[in-house]
Amino acid sequence: MSSNINAATPTFSMVNSYPFQQPERVFFNPFIPSEMWVTSFGNGMKVGSVLATGVAEFNNVNELQVFPNPSNGVLTILNAAEKQVFVHNTIGQHVYSKVLQDGETQMDVSHLEAGIYFVVCGEKKVKVVLSK
Repeated sequence: MSSNINAATPTFSMVNSYPFQQPERVFFNPFIPSEMWVTSFGNGMKVGSVLATGVAEFNNVNELQVFPNPSNGVLTILNAAEKQVFVHNTIGQHVYSKVLQDGETQMDVSHLEAGIYFVVCGEKKVKVVLSK
C-alpha cells in the first residue's frame, strides 16, 4: 500500500486486510485509480479497491478457500457455508466427500490420482490441482 504512488520513489506499507497467501504481483488499474488487482500463488486474481483512507478492501472474503493449490494430498478448507464438501473429477464424477467442521477443515485426498479436481460446497466451486 502506498500513499504516494505517483512519487519517484513511493513508500509502501503492509496491507493487513489481504486475507490470502503472500501476494505475487500488485497491479493498479490505470482506468480506475481506486481499483487494484492482486495475484497470489494458488489463489488466482483478486480485485479490490483502495479506499480514501488508503486501506485496501477485498470484496470476496466470504468465498470458499481451498489451499494449498496445487496440493500433494492434504487440503485446507475455509469459509464453507455448507456442512458438506464434495470432490468431483474433470468428467463430473463424485470421488470424495467430507462433513465439514466450523472454521477450518483438513481434507486428505492423497488417495486420489494426480490431476485436476473440483471442490464443491453448495453453490461454490474451486478448481484444485493434485500432484504426487
